[in-house]
Amino acid sequence: MDQRANILRIARRKYREWGMNGFSFRDIAHDAGIKSSSVHYYFPTKEDLCLALVLAEFAYLEQALDQIERDHADTHAKLNAFFDLFIPSADFIMPLPVVMVSEWAMLDDRTRTKLSEFMDIFDLWLGKTIRYGKISGDVRDDIIPEIAAADIMAVLLGSCLLVKASGDYSYFKLQKQRLVHELLPINR
Repeated sequence: MDQRANILRIARRKYREWGMNGFSFRDIAHDAGIKSSSVHYYFPTKEDLCLALVLAEFAYLEQALDQIERDHADTHAKLNAFFDLFIPSADFIMPLPVVMVSEWAMLDDRTRTKLSEFMDIFDLWLGKTIRYGKISGDVRDDIIPEIAAADIMAVLLGSCLLVKASGDYSYFKLQKQRLVHELLPINR
């Protein structure tokens, strides 16, 4: 792994666990076994590092959405796979987009813009998936895809924060089940 990628990997883990202000370039350098000046070489400021993290996460999650499309034909399977992208890790470390959204005020304009684009892609993907689900009969006819997509994103983000605060995964799992169940046609 090249040094820049290793720095990003370490920074991603630290950001997910501690947030933007919970780590320093020195911390990253220590974990990478390099000098902090080497971190600054690739990322002159923490804002530059945050932007690079968003761009890397963006690329990863776009690939994940493409993989979901390839692997699942059924709307409910697609939505369950999407929800799984947001499950906090076993040690309650939240997904990077959730942490970044929760620290919105601390992000610079470039990072906020990219993060907004990122969330728009989720909304569009969810809306499209739900719309196709309506056509295929997997989703209730009275569901409005854009409203359902916004509801799903709000519940997922909120559930991640509650899991982190409580240490209890059951809230996330129950909300995931509720969201999918609410989309089911009434005759199922």
